[in-house]
Amino acid sequence: MTIEERPRGILSPADRKYLKSPDTYSDQAAYERRQSIVTRVHEALHDFPVLVANLEEEHRREAFEDRDLEHKDYTLNVLDSAFTFLYLGVADIVPEELAKDAFEDSIAEGVQRAYLQRGISVDDVTVTIEVDTGPTIEELKDEENPDPETLFQLFQAGEMSIEELRERVEFVSLGEDP
Repeated sequence: MTIEERPRGILSPADRKYLKSPDTYSDQAAYERRQSIVTRVHEALHDFPVLVANLEEEHRREAFEDRDLEHKDYTLNVLDSAFTFLYLGVADIVPEELAKDAFEDSIAEGVQRAYLQRGISVDDVTVTIEVDTGPTIEELKDEENPDPETLFQLFQAGEMSIEELRERVEFVSLGEDP
C-alpha cells in the first residue's frame, strides 16, 4: 500500500494525490478539492474537544500505536508535522509578533488539561519556545559550500529531494565539492 492508498484520515487518498500534484487538475476540480480539504481540516480541529472529552484512553493509545509500517513513518516521527501545521495555522490568524506566544499558551493549556484529565492537579505550566533565526532560505540556497545542517534545512524547506540531500551530505562528509 502506498502513502496515497492509506485509508482516509483528515485527507482522503484523492486529497493526498491532489496535494502532491495540483497542476494535474482542472481549475474547477482543484477548487473543489481545496475547498473540501479546508472544510474537513476546519471540522477536524473542532473535533478535538470531542475526542479529548469522549475518546477512551485505550482507544486514544490505539490511535497512536504504530501499525503496518510499510510505506509509513512512525507516529512519533510525524508529530512534528502536526505541530508545524498547527503553528502555521496560528501564525496565519494572529499577528506575526504574537504567534509564538499564542502557540505557547495553547500548548500550556493543553498540557494542563491533560494532567487534570488524568487526575493530577496543576499549579503551573510554563512553555517557552525560543527561536534564533538565521539567513533566509533563499540566502541558504546561494551558499557555495553548505554544511550538512544547512542542507537538511533546505530539504525541510522543500528545496531539495531526499535523494539530493543524501548525495550532497555524502559529498560534504567526504570533503568534496558537490
